[in-house]
Amino acid sequence: MPVIISIFIFFENTEVYVLILLWFFIIIVELINTAIEKTIDSISKDENIIIKKIKDISSAAVFLSVMIFLFSFIYF
Repeated sequence: MPVIISIFIFFENTEVYVLILLWFFIIIVELINTAIEKTIDSISKDENIIIKKIKDISSAAVFLSVMIFLFSFIYF
């Protein structure tokens, strides 16, 4: 925890709030991704091209949210 706090010492208040909001955005997208994957797994355990594409798209959303956070962190 002190490491995280020391990182934010160099930022202004607005920048810290934006980064915290983006961090929560990553968690929300990851939770949605997990819900999608668990729902699909409970419906069908079979290998299916459509199921694979749905899982890939939901994991790509998580990846994009992480990239948005990283670009924002670098920008600020």
